[in-house]
Amino acid sequence: MLNSLEAQINKPQVIKKRKIKATEPAKIGFGFGVTRSVLYLSRNIKEQNDALGYTGSFAYQTKSSWRFMAEVTRYNTINIEPTWLNIKAYTYELNAQLCARFLNSRTLFYPLFGISYNTFNAYFTGINDFQNLRTLYPVQNTITTNWLGGNIGAGLEHSFKGFTFFFNYRMRVGKMERRNQFNIMDVCYGGGLRYDIKLPDKFNIFKSTRSRYHVD
Repeated sequence: MLNSLEAQINKPQVIKKRKIKATEPAKIGFGFGVTRSVLYLSRNIKEQNDALGYTGSFAYQTKSSWRFMAEVTRYNTINIEPTWLNIKAYTYELNAQLCARFLNSRTLFYPLFGISYNTFNAYFTGINDFQNLRTLYPVQNTITTNWLGGNIGAGLEHSFKGFTFFFNYRMRVGKMERRNQFNIMDVCYGGGLRYDIKLPDKFNIFKSTRSRYHVD
């Protein structure tokens, strides 16, 4: 009997592996919103002169905490009198968001970072040219300025039956004209609505076992 007891004690124990399963599937989303922006901060020194823009977006939400966004914004025409007239501006962005869900809630908070390509097209009068840009551009002409920026900001959102309401704030950093230094080029905030579509598991290309996962 003693030998039988020792055999049971020394018998290798088989540990059943528990399956790790994501709490949510991967998703894609299509969104629309509005954005208010100062449009080129170093040029737009007038108060209460933000431009209103309309943003379309495409999102890919991974099973982990990461979401990737492609966004395009077209701004309404404004003037920065008397120097810049008939301003038309566009922004193209690629951002990553690290989502953190509030406990037992459909509400998310996320810091974001990424890159943007910005276009500023306007008629340059040369009047009150405090930046002395007439040394770079001919006066009484339409000038197009393109610049590459780095985005940083944060957002908050709440989902309901496939739809998500969101609000975010961001700053864009770029290289200033006539100066070999980087500075804040734009400050903007906005919000809107997104519709999310769940994807089959085979479309998930990012996997993780971090905080948004649980063990069955």
